[in-house]
Amino acid sequence: MRYVAGLLGIDRSSGYGFLRNQVSLQSGNTVRSMREFEKEALQSGVKFKKLHADNFPFDSDEFKAHVQDQPQTSSHDHQNAAIERCIKTISYLCQSMLLHQLLHWPAVFDLAMWPFAMEQAVFLWNHMPNERNRLTPVELFTSTKLHSYDALSRARVWGAPTFVLSP
Repeated sequence: MRYVAGLLGIDRSSGYGFLRNQVSLQSGNTVRSMREFEKEALQSGVKFKKLHADNFPFDSDEFKAHVQDQPQTSSHDHQNAAIERCIKTISYLCQSMLLHQLLHWPAVFDLAMWPFAMEQAVFLWNHMPNERNRLTPVELFTSTKLHSYDALSRARVWGAPTFVLSP
């Protein structure tokens, strides 16, 4: 089984990105991913008021039933432009990392690794300070100031071959 889809949720107020890769687009998988996002948000003190979603599986009966059980409303109209821009930027970052790997290490390139490149792109997005307020989306989402940006300095080039040296 391979990942073929995923839920990429963006919190409107902080810009925080949440990704759960999925092995199918079945409604049940999407509802489970959405529950994980909502649980993570609650742990950070964030309560969603409104959910904007696009097409299937968000218009399925199972997903609609999940939203009705929550203290939030849902709409399937046009997305918020700022949120769409976040998703576009994360997607372009993922594509850039995959293309960089393909150009520099074609022998180890595997397009099936895209879900993991997407996870790396979301991680970088969440830990990159904003130009306006110098805060990261993860800081805004959790209301906790990071002591340092070591997570970024430890990040490695996506797809670069690594070697384990053993004695």
